[in-house]
Amino acid sequence: YTYVLAKQVRKLFVYCEVLPWNISVQCLKERAPLGIILSGGPHSVYENKAPHLDPEIYKLGIPILAICYGMQLMARDFGGTVSPGVGEFGYTPIHLYPCELFKHIVDCESLDTEIRMSHRDHVTTIPEGFNVIASTSQCSISGIENTKQRLYGLQFHPEVSDSTPTGNKILETFVQEICSAPTLWNPLYIQQDLVSKIQDTVIEVFDEVAQSLDVQWLA
Repeated sequence: YTYVLAKQVRKLFVYCEVLPWNISVQCLKERAPLGIILSGGPHSVYENKAPHLDPEIYKLGIPILAICYGMQLMARDFGGTVSPGVGEFGYTPIHLYPCELFKHIVDCESLDTEIRMSHRDHVTTIPEGFNVIASTSQCSISGIENTKQRLYGLQFHPEVSDSTPTGNKILETFVQEICSAPTLWNPLYIQQDLVSKIQDTVIEVFDEVAQSLDVQWLA
């Protein structure tokens, strides 16, 4: 779902790049992102070759939204525990609690809705400083947050909008409010810029070909 996630963020008119999990802290600093989203994946945090984030990235003070495997990884990195579970896949009823991430979909009372799950492992103990913000019948810790450090985790997939009706609003809250990302990016501008660059390149190529032919002919 990584590229689906990037697409959903761009639909909010916010520029988004997909970067490798092993990006260096220095490279990330140079890009100066306003926020980071850790996407899901098929791995277990206990696998020898599973992707692991450089812990120094957490110290940058950048808001992080960790999804699925990303949440499990973040929870473990901060001292929580992750265990194998029964697994949940597809449409799943969930209980959302009032919190910063859900403030536009949950008022003073909790909300029962449906989301898209796709996991086997699950967080069984939350790290110190975190609160539980979502739960299902099979996964009592389906969402966590640490507002002081601006760290948020979701076991479910908000980017799959057809299965998670509240997903777009959750992403919008994180991207536009928690990260304060400006809504200035428009795919139309990128398309126009690319077309212009292609036209310039084509003109340059044809100009070079014409000059070569002229020279040969004159010789």
